[in-house]
Amino acid sequence: MEATILFDESCNARVSLAWPSEDRSQASAYAFIDSVSAAKHLSGLHWRQPPAPVKLVENEAYKKLLELLNAEQPKVPGVICISCPLNSVTATFTGRFEHAGKTAIKYPSGKIEIVGPFGFGHMGMWDSQLVLQSVSDAVAKAVN
Repeated sequence: MEATILFDESCNARVSLAWPSEDRSQASAYAFIDSVSAAKHLSGLHWRQPPAPVKLVENEAYKKLLELLNAEQPKVPGVICISCPLNSVTATFTGRFEHAGKTAIKYPSGKIEIVGPFGFGHMGMWDSQLVLQSVSDAVAKAVN
């Protein structure tokens, strides 16, 4: 799942698809800054509370999506292929769009931490992610 990427052939943007987490243990107030030196002026920052968790709708369309995404190419003797998808999936996704364009500061339990620059997905490689809430109209196309 960490390599599931959303894209539209009409543009070059790529967005990581994230599954929601109910774990709020790391949730804390945060503020966006343009540079590390901005951390010297904490009182002037616009502190925000973390967003509420996204609730995933695990209906038949969601189960179909998982089935299509988890289907792999048949194994070929002598060829090493780790997680070779059988399908490219077109679907309608609904969720919360998140973008990590700036460095963030967290404020857990009164302690200031500079976190970032950060990203989403595998090793923080993506600037944006969609936290999945629901899916519909999933259709598979075989990967060549």
